[in-house]
Amino acid sequence: DSLFAQQFGAGDDEEFEYHIPHDYLKPSNLHLHVHWSHTGASVNGGTLTFTYAMTYAKSHNQAPFPAEVSTTFVGTASTTQYQHILSEVQVSATSPSANQIDSDDIEPDGVIILRLEMTTNNITVSGGGVPDPFIHYVDIHYQSTGVGTKQKAPDFSEALCLLVGMTGLACVTSMF
Repeated sequence: DSLFAQQFGAGDDEEFEYHIPHDYLKPSNLHLHVHWSHTGASVNGGTLTFTYAMTYAKSHNQAPFPAEVSTTFVGTASTTQYQHILSEVQVSATSPSANQIDSDDIEPDGVIILRLEMTTNNITVSGGGVPDPFIHYVDIHYQSTGVGTKQKAPDFSEALCLLVGMTGLACVTSMF
């Protein structure tokens, strides 16, 4: 085999940074996705426990990074060897819990700094050793407007005016 990936043991962590794209639908919720797999041929169940710690700040010199929020969440192991597994947790809300950021604060060009730790490996096997998982990718999903912003800096909501026939102007304001 010529493909390689990093295996994670209990207590291993990684740092991530995310830029909020210009098509982010304000104030939609963000979901953290952990894409992982294992090579165990005798896995018969079990879970991984992940812990995240994160902070978010608006861009363009609008806000400092506040104290981080953190929580744990569980990913369920597949019994299929090499299965691509996706474990998800909601990390923002318009009425956030103590372990989430406020979706009302999120806007394009903001930055999330996140540390993800695989806290415990509770994968169960019918024989042999417990495999350490491969964490392939960690991303954040969001709702999209399908269109980028018209401005590159706040306020992202400049009115767009179009000439309508020969009779006048029609103006609309984007969501940003």
